[in-house]
Amino acid sequence: MYNMKWKLLIVLFFLTINLSAQHTLIDQKWELVSFKGKPVVDFGKMGKTPFIQFTAKDMCVNGTGGCNNFMGSYSLKGNHEISFSKMASTLMACINMSLEADLLASFEKVMTYSIENNQLILFDAGKSALVVYQLPATQDNSKNSLDWAGDYKGTLPCADCTGIETWVRLLKNNTYEVRSKYSGKSDSTYISKGSFYWTKDGGSVILKNLHGSSTMYLVGENKLIMLDQAGNRISGMQSEKYILQKSQQKITHKK
Repeated sequence: MYNMKWKLLIVLFFLTINLSAQHTLIDQKWELVSFKGKPVVDFGKMGKTPFIQFTAKDMCVNGTGGCNNFMGSYSLKGNHEISFSKMASTLMACINMSLEADLLASFEKVMTYSIENNQLILFDAGKSALVVYQLPATQDNSKNSLDWAGDYKGTLPCADCTGIETWVRLLKNNTYEVRSKYSGKSDSTYISKGSFYWTKDGGSVILKNLHGSSTMYLVGENKLIMLDQAGNRISGMQSEKYILQKSQQKITHKK
């Protein structure tokens, strides 16, 4: 009876270890650090930062080698064993294609992995480190530290009217709505809707409309600051007028 209990505890112990390892592996974006002991300087010349990520729901893996996106399946076993299968990639042409091809081919040789100091290390059968990934450093920025979703309003400068009454609504699903009224020129309200995306540093949003044009705002504490087309603060005597303040109440519009 006691032997059965001990055996059950041992099985649960190793199962817990495996699930814990899987939890730290999945749903993370791992960026490439080195390949076969060499830094990834040449990979960066292809245009994208190489990365890999694992999902738990369907045991799928995806990422990029720097030029082409790849996808496939993976499986986990005890003792940090991992294997990749059904790997495929897009067929774009870039410089240093041999490097990327070598990287993608190396997944077939991966047998085990370890996670140490926020680094994911993939080993071959001889326990040599083939590929090393790491979690990107997280820094506080407007995207991840501010309560930015909501309504903003203000009056922007206008060359041929008294001011552009502007309302901007940003939603958590990365969609927006803008309503503009040219005071002293027209009683019409112009409505624009679409999707927005964040700049790489997580500090500004770019609102793209259906016609292909875009507007950029720096996201601050309870305010949006309109930027020029190059992404710079607008200077001059009217610079303060390019700031939209966040409303504490939802803005409603008459239809």
